[in-house]
Amino acid sequence: MIRPSTNILLRLRNSRWYLLLAPALVVVFISLPGIGQGDFRTDSHVYVAVVLEMMRSGDWIHPMQGNVPYHNKPVLGFWMVAPFIAVFGPTLIAVRIAMILVAAMCASAMTGMCREMVSARVALTAGLVFALTYEVFRYTHAYSLDLPMLLFMVLSVWAIVHAAGIRRGEARSGWWVVLSGAPMGLALMTKPLLGLLILLPMVVWLVLVKRTRLVPWIGGLVVVALMIAAPWHLEMMRAYPADSATPFIDNYLLAQSVDRLSTGSTHVTEPVWYYPVELAQSYLPWVVFLVGGLVWMGLKGRSITGRWQGDLLALLWAGAWICVMSLSAGKSMRYIVPVYPALALFVAGVLVHMPPRGRFTPILLPWFLGLIGLVGFFSNIEFHSPAPTSRGELFAFLDEYSEGTTKDWPRIWIAPDQIRTAAHFSIERGIHPYVAMSNETPTGGEPAVGELMLYRTPSRYAVREGDTVLGEFGVWVVTRLERDWDGVYSMAGNE
Repeated sequence: MIRPSTNILLRLRNSRWYLLLAPALVVVFISLPGIGQGDFRTDSHVYVAVVLEMMRSGDWIHPMQGNVPYHNKPVLGFWMVAPFIAVFGPTLIAVRIAMILVAAMCASAMTGMCREMVSARVALTAGLVFALTYEVFRYTHAYSLDLPMLLFMVLSVWAIVHAAGIRRGEARSGWWVVLSGAPMGLALMTKPLLGLLILLPMVVWLVLVKRTRLVPWIGGLVVVALMIAAPWHLEMMRAYPADSATPFIDNYLLAQSVDRLSTGSTHVTEPVWYYPVELAQSYLPWVVFLVGGLVWMGLKGRSITGRWQGDLLALLWAGAWICVMSLSAGKSMRYIVPVYPALALFVAGVLVHMPPRGRFTPILLPWFLGLIGLVGFFSNIEFHSPAPTSRGELFAFLDEYSEGTTKDWPRIWIAPDQIRTAAHFSIERGIHPYVAMSNETPTGGEPAVGELMLYRTPSRYAVREGDTVLGEFGVWVVTRLERDWDGVYSMAGNE
């Protein structure tokens, strides 16, 4: 006889709404502590500065950072965060609320995708494992374009898996595969090209699960995706052609994609085993269940997720992505954010099906984590280190130098490697320093005598001979130009 309390839990677990909402709630709960702490780091402040420039200029198509075109990323990731910045201002809270909501939707989407193949219990557990992955939490507290891209990728995979009809025993209409091109197109509008990599393991999966007739429909998927992504890309190519000072294709496609993958430019070049080693250290505690599950599956020859099609999807998805990224020259852990849904599905199967069975019941886990999250939110625990005091000292110096407020500051110029520092000026003071014109920055401006130039140390750019050093603030050096700008930066002696 089933006790009433047990029956309620079973109904709750099998509820479609609870399956979709519970993992999303966990993402929200665990992201609350420290939501307003810390500082903009990595590329977060650069993206916010781009959004602010869009809001000031009213040009939402051609992203700019100060007086320089920003060709690094498509615009959808900026559009998605702009409403939150409009409401809350250019703050950490605004950005983090946006990223938390994106990650929450991603957790719900992957739970729905998993439910197309496996039991409600495994699907719910997979969503919770994803929500409780440290790297996911880390990116909810940054301005990460990888999370929006992952959301659209998961939605695309969900439509393909739905078309495969694993649980119903037969395939659905191939138009579901074509429909999956819509979120894929949005993925291409978030980060250059990367989302398309998921198509290879999905084609192999469709063949192996005997849904070969759906494979030709992948062509329709690509057409729909390109129809969505092409207009903006074509407009940028028109606005910044190959013979312009800043060709769009050269930076967007070559520097941001091809060069990073082939030469490792802008990222540290690491050996091919970089990602497995890093996952072993960062994917705790789930890596223990992941390795144990692989060993158990190899020894017993049994399905981990409850359906071999689920095992196959998880292994193909994660394995193909890690292999491709491992063979590229430039490596960064954010490049493998797309593997976490696949790994979560596999880990969930281990938690539910490996002995001792029936012991892991995640139904009430979201509410327990909600209580912990609220306690952390209202506590005084420091989860993030604060902004460097030297930046505040730099701003205070500029206030004193101008004998007034920010509006009285002299015009400030930056060396090309100071684009991130310039973003902080835009966020905290509402102005953006100018990049000085040179062979490296042909769209820059020409500083006048008496205006200020900001350098960073150490750097390949050195203070020009004859210019006056006004002060040093941590890694920043402020100088005053004492002669006309000749368009040539002085280089440090080690360059």
